Parts: sequence; structure tokens; C-alpha cells
Amino acid sequence: MCLVIEKIRKHPLSHIVSSIAASVAVIEEGDHGGYIISACNNRFADIFCDRTPARDERIRRLPVALDSILQSENRTEFVERITECFTFGEPVEFLHTCMFEDPAKNWRMSLKPLLDKDGRISGILTTAQNVTKKKLAEKQITLVNSRFSAVVEAAYDGIITINQQSRIILFNQAAQKLFGYAASEIIGEPIERLIPDEFRARHGQYIATFSRGSQASQAMSDRSHVLGRHKDGTTFPVDIAISKLDVHGTVEFTAIVRDASERLQLLDQLAEKARTDHLTGLLNRREFDLRGRELFEASASSHAPLSLLMLDLDHFKRINDTHGHDIGDDVLRFAARLGVSSVRSTDIFARLGGEEFGVLMPGATEDVAREMAERIRGNYQSQSSRSRRGARAVPFTVSIGTATMAATDSTLESLLKRADKALYRAKNAGRNQVAVG
Repeated sequence: MCLVIEKIRKHPLSHIVSSIAASVAVIEEGDHGGYIISACNNRFADIFCDRTPARDERIRRLPVALDSILQSENRTEFVERITECFTFGEPVEFLHTCMFEDPAKNWRMSLKPLLDKDGRISGILTTAQNVTKKKLAEKQITLVNSRFSAVVEAAYDGIITINQQSRIILFNQAAQKLFGYAASEIIGEPIERLIPDEFRARHGQYIATFSRGSQASQAMSDRSHVLGRHKDGTTFPVDIAISKLDVHGTVEFTAIVRDASERLQLLDQLAEKARTDHLTGLLNRREFDLRGRELFEASASSHAPLSLLMLDLDHFKRINDTHGHDIGDDVLRFAARLGVSSVRSTDIFARLGGEEFGVLMPGATEDVAREMAERIRGNYQSQSSRSRRGARAVPFTVSIGTATMAATDSTLESLLKRADKALYRAKNAGRNQVAVG
């Protein structure tokens, strides 16, 4: 807006301007072209040139030519803006950088036309505000934001942020790759689009509870429940850590998401190795005991029968000594395959160690267990193992002890002991036999 002032004499104006605690100057058009400074204070002069006795003397002898105050590196843009203001009669604001200072300072310049009583432009009131600190702060904020954006986009894990309405407001490159959506497709959409149908209601309840709580972050690692939904409709397991953020009084939730498929597959592989015998592929002694205790407790609760067989290959040391350990391993593998093919689908056939095997038979009475033991013994007697190199047949037999759960058995261990004692009776009786414990 134009300022209307009465034309006053220059000396009182200079006196007034000099006393203002700000950077101020009045610029007029010279009689012979160019511009003159009719009034200014030292604060204004300090913007454009170093303070020297010669400069101060010029200011005391106002009016002076504008060019005598401005250094060449600061002159061009300022003069152009003065001309613009005189030409169009409208206020002008611009950012001016003083290059002669080290470090350079930033000034927000404001030019406003001064009108005489006839409405003609008689001069330009020029004020300046030092915004160097503000510009540095803005630059720092821009730098921080750029760094944050670069880190988010370069992150290996998916990063997703939602607002209080559960709408997605941030979706980085890794998240796009993980879920199959471009950011432009998913920004503004509800987070439920990334969650399988059966878990959507529960997720809303979880977010509401988390929002009300005092905890700022939490890992969601329940492998049976944390699943993501790809754009193509397929689901996959994910590891998620979610954080609650207060952004200028508004709550946002940011999740770090990683595809857990490989991790869970590795865990499954490790778990499989932990419960199986590496040579035969059967369940090992640890898993046999674990399954056995579960079956024992279930049978005790339901009063259902449970039987157990203990098998030991006869004269196995002689096979190793005669044919070598490689052939001995072939015999063990063959015995495992033959044993699994001989028992029922509900039975559990395991290698307990060395040449000893065990069979858990849920629902089997003593008679059923004895019949199964005789069937296994007969199968082993009638078949021979052939080594992987096609060597001659290696015949072998097996001794078996059986035991069926009784009222006197308080633990699986007591059942195992009875079957083990029966096994030794079968061996002492001449091997290739079945004994009932």
C-alpha cells in the first residue's frame, strides 16, 4: 500500500531516519538521472558497504548518490527493484544477500512508494530486516527433511505411516516393493488394504488400544497373526515394529515392516533339524519323548489305550565291523524306511539312538501292540538291506519289547522302562523275538 506523506524538508527527515532503531532509507530520483539517498541511517548503510570514515562522512552530507553507497556486487538487483517501484507505484519486497560480508547476510527488503500531496511518487521508503538466522534455520530444516526423506526411501525395510484415521500418509520404496502398490495408488487409502480380511477388525482394535496406552513403540511378532496382504491378494508373514508419534499435537503411527518369509522358513528348518535324526530322517529321541508325554497325558485324561514298542537291531556291531560303517548307515536307513512302512499312519516311528528305535501307538491295546511288533519283526527278517554301492545283501533281524499303559504307570518314563525291560528279555531269549512288558 502506498504511503501518503507531506513533503518535508530533508534535514528533519534525515534526523528522524537516523534515530530509528531499524535499517531505513528514503530514496528519490536525481535531477540528472539515477537515484539519490535523501535520508538513511548507519544501519541501512551497513547492509551495502563496510563502515569507513569516508562512508560515514558521505552519510552526514545527505543527499548523496545511491551509487556512492552501494558496492558494485550489491548494486544491480537493488537498483532494478527501486526502478520497478518508481515505475509501477506498488510496494516491492525481495530477499537481498550482501555478498561482501563473510559469512553473507540475508536481508528482507521492503520498498514502499511515498506520495506527495498531489499523489505523485516523491520517493521510496526502504526498510530492511535481517533474516539471516531465519534463512539458516530454514536451510537446516530443509536439509534435515531431505536427509530424512533419503533415509526413508533408501531403507531396506518397508516404512509406512498412518494418521489417526488409519489413512496411509507415507509409503516408502521398500513398502512399495513388499506390497506391490505404487505410492500414488496407496497414499490416502486405509491401512486395512494391506491386511488380510480376517484380521482387519482386530487391527482396528489394536491401534485404538495402542493409541490410548503410554507405550511409544511395540514389536508385533506373533507369527500366527501378523500377515500382510499383497496387491495381488496373496498373504505373507511380516515382522512389524510400530511406533506412536506426536507430530505437532497430532498422533501418527509409523510401522517398520519386513517380509518374514525367509526368517520363518529358516526357523522351520532349524526346528525340523532339532526334532529329526539327520541320518534316517525319523523323529529323534527328544521329539519322541515330547510326543510321548503329550500322548500319555491325553490317554490318561481320556482313558484311551496307549502302547509303546522298543526295537533294537540284532548284532548291529557285527554288521559295522564286517561291512564298514557306510554299510551300517545304509542298514539303519533301510530299517527306518521299512519300519515306517510297517506301522499305522497314526503311529510315531522314531530313532532313539544307535541301532535302537521306538514306536508310539496311540489307541493300541496290548494285543494290537503285540501283533504290530510281530509284523515288524517278520518284515525285518524276510527282507535284506542292500548298500548304496550295490553290494551283496546284508541280512539282519530285530528284537522288540512292548508295553501298554496301565493304571500303575504315572509317567511316560515308567512305560518306557517296562518296554525296555521287555526288549532285553527278547534279546536274552535269543534275539529276533517279541517280548511283552
